[in-house]
Amino acid sequence: MSKAEFGRLLRFLQRDLIPAATGRPAPPQTLLAKLSGKSTQAVSDWCTGKVIPQPESLKKMLDGLRKHSSISYQLWPEPYRKQFTNISGQLMRISTIYDTPGHLAYLQMVQLSADAHKDASVVSHTGPAGQGSVALKQLYVRRDIEQSVIDKALGAETASAQLITGEPGCGKTSLLWSLYGRFGETEAVEPFFVRASYLIEGLDQQQTPTAVTVDDIRAAVRCSRALGHRPVVLIDTLDLLVAQPKGAAVVQDLLTVMDRQHVPVVLTCRPEEALALQFPPQDDGSGTAESENAETQAESVMFRRRPVTLGLYSDEERNEAVRRHADVFCPDALYGPGAAERLESDILGAVYQGLPVKEVCANPLYLKMLFDLYAPDPPLQQIDAGGLFDLVRADRVERDARAGDKAVVAGENESRAAWNLVDTAQALARYMLSRNTIEYRPREAGDALERLLPGVPRARIGLELAELRRRGLLTDAPAGGLRFFHQTFFEFMAAEYLRAADRGAELVARMTKHPQDLVLAAVAGQLIPRTDSGADSTLLRPLLENEVLSDRALEWYADIPDPGPDDMTAAHAALRRASPHSLKRFMERLPGHVHPTGRRWVEDLSVVWPLTERLPAVRRVLFATVGRLASQHPDEAFEFCTDREQRLHWWVKQGPQLLKTHKNAWLTLFAALFPHDAEEALAWLHAVCRVLAAVGAYGLVANAVDQAEDCVRRISPAARQPGLRQLALPAFESLLDERPAKAPKNVAELEWAVGRLWAGAQPTTEAVASAQLTAALLTGDRGAGRARLHGAGLLAAVLSPERARQAIGEILDVRAPAVQTVALTHVVVPVLLGEDTAFRRAVDEVCRAALAALPCPAKEADGSRNRAAWLTEAVKRAVGEGLAPDRLTTLLPDDGTPTLWLHPDGLPDLLGAAAAAGPRPALAVV
Repeated sequence: MSKAEFGRLLRFLQRDLIPAATGRPAPPQTLLAKLSGKSTQAVSDWCTGKVIPQPESLKKMLDGLRKHSSISYQLWPEPYRKQFTNISGQLMRISTIYDTPGHLAYLQMVQLSADAHKDASVVSHTGPAGQGSVALKQLYVRRDIEQSVIDKALGAETASAQLITGEPGCGKTSLLWSLYGRFGETEAVEPFFVRASYLIEGLDQQQTPTAVTVDDIRAAVRCSRALGHRPVVLIDTLDLLVAQPKGAAVVQDLLTVMDRQHVPVVLTCRPEEALALQFPPQDDGSGTAESENAETQAESVMFRRRPVTLGLYSDEERNEAVRRHADVFCPDALYGPGAAERLESDILGAVYQGLPVKEVCANPLYLKMLFDLYAPDPPLQQIDAGGLFDLVRADRVERDARAGDKAVVAGENESRAAWNLVDTAQALARYMLSRNTIEYRPREAGDALERLLPGVPRARIGLELAELRRRGLLTDAPAGGLRFFHQTFFEFMAAEYLRAADRGAELVARMTKHPQDLVLAAVAGQLIPRTDSGADSTLLRPLLENEVLSDRALEWYADIPDPGPDDMTAAHAALRRASPHSLKRFMERLPGHVHPTGRRWVEDLSVVWPLTERLPAVRRVLFATVGRLASQHPDEAFEFCTDREQRLHWWVKQGPQLLKTHKNAWLTLFAALFPHDAEEALAWLHAVCRVLAAVGAYGLVANAVDQAEDCVRRISPAARQPGLRQLALPAFESLLDERPAKAPKNVAELEWAVGRLWAGAQPTTEAVASAQLTAALLTGDRGAGRARLHGAGLLAAVLSPERARQAIGEILDVRAPAVQTVALTHVVVPVLLGEDTAFRRAVDEVCRAALAALPCPAKEADGSRNRAAWLTEAVKRAVGEGLAPDRLTTLLPDDGTPTLWLHPDGLPDLLGAAAAAGPRPALAVV
């Protein structure tokens, strides 16, 4: 939307489009001047892009062209008229923008937003096997919190500021990339994507194209609103901005301005930096937070909402992300048909086994690194999230391990893939650290890199930076800059320099003098865990003993796989004085690494346990941590949960309300423990379910049964699975046998879940399926018998056509009304909605015959249901539960008699659905 673009469009319209549409020479500028009421020189300036006309003059000229006899616009072919209208609209838009106050800031923000979005769109310039590139849209999985953020930004009567916090690599920038696209697709909404680096440059009053101030953003949003848009401001990666001396004040100023302008704002940063931004505090885990409704009402009048945490992938997000990564990094063209599906299956299998790779797959950054480093054959038994950056250094910085024997010769008798670029990468990180920036611009920083790499010519430095980019370690930044592919890797390379130069003690000394310097802290977080494992760290212990820094030091202590005894003593003292927030962060970090033994984390969590006595939210995090660590040390996990303190039964003691509210937490813990001691895990799950059943929460108990079935299905070898189901069944069946006589709400969900579990425990043979259905019909009106009847219906899927007809005959011969009802809801309706089997075809056959026999009375003389009316009720219920129209068509009789469709004992309730499905008899009646 520049002046040059305006001139190009106007010249095209005058010199190309009009002659092509009319077959005549281009209209002279004198005509354009006459139509616009301006001078020929003014029109000449428009055409060259020197000046943008006012909207009134431009509109007058364009309207005049349409009406002028020499142009004959009405006679143009339709494609030319559409093109004229399109170009006219673009010209008017540019003219209107330039006529609006604040347009220069607006145009700058529009361009910088597009640059930031484009920058975030590229995951890597080198794709699988070094070929092509990888775009974020190929890998991105929509996050669970995304829609909520959009709704709060656009749905509230008053605008709000939403702060999204997340650990490194959890996908904060990717989330804003997605939000920018989704806001941009929303009518009348105009998003601005502001990188924190823009504001840092503005803070330093740098005269660069990418420097932005709060005044610039104010002018841009005012201009956007004047143009009829609804602006939304997205600000990414506040970490380094907040670390600036005046950075937090700039954010406060910006939020104040946006509040006054009623402009929604979405910001992202790491949790530590969030503390400086003065947003309402998150729940500290004490259990004393306001109710959700009260909190919502309070926030409705607040501009700054409570921070939202962007955590690791949920199970569903993770599975979809693994699939997308496998498709991109393991294409059939390189690795053969089915390679992506095999890799996806192998990785998710390792995740379900609880191997340490599960922690890698839950983190978007680590997952991308896993595929980039190892596809198509990752060593799933050995991968540890804590060691991924070390592997990147070895296989991408020290050399490009992807090249093999196909490396490109650089003209210096060596392969560029063999170049060791550690010194250059470390020098680049040192420069960025000294400048407190995450971007490098060669024209501004070339001298600095030459000083940090003495003896290396600038031309060679340029080649090595280009090679780092080719290897995917650097990516493009706005205004011709470069940055590391992730901020965390920049911090890692800076830490690597300090470690190699043995300057870690200097960093610790600077931190104790400047404890609020978050940039130093981020580098320390990469350096300290890489000190000698098993030995007491001269770097860590002073920080653990520093009351200001100890909370942060606990996170680094969690990252050390095998700390020394004195470090453990110092850490335990720090844990006892830590805040609830710091306890949670410590425990969330602990499972991210492979620990040589479980002794260390058992001792750590034993210290934390009594500290969480009155902090239920923190205690839930503790159990989640144990669940994640169970894959590494199952014996220690069970010992911790079931020792003399019986910690696992804390859940049971909390009562039903907490179990209802935090269902996912205890189900996830059960899933983590079950593979290692199924009997103990089931005993605990049964105790939890008994608490829930006592208050009628049968839907939640059904969820627990389904979780147990899901866990059983993942057990290998499969021969063990029936026995585990038999182990689980008695306690669940007893809950059904003990339920009140009057069917409680949601009990059918539990009956179906137990029925599925019971069916999986039976041999899948025709003889067994037939016998079990006969037996279940005898007890199908009470307790667990209802669940077994549903399970018997599932088993009937293996029956042959002849046995299927016999089985449906047995069901139809039932006379007891109670059993008839259960058979209808638990067998016939699920079969109608299920997969195509011989049993379903037999049910279809009797349903068609029954519907054709209508109208008829609903009951027989003995009080039992009439067969035709009973099966008609089954079809009605199936339609209500989503029976497909084509399925309904196969069940309906070919009878257009009005009596059949309109009689009260006929099919009046199905007439609408039948007509919509399209059968001629029903349509004829309608």
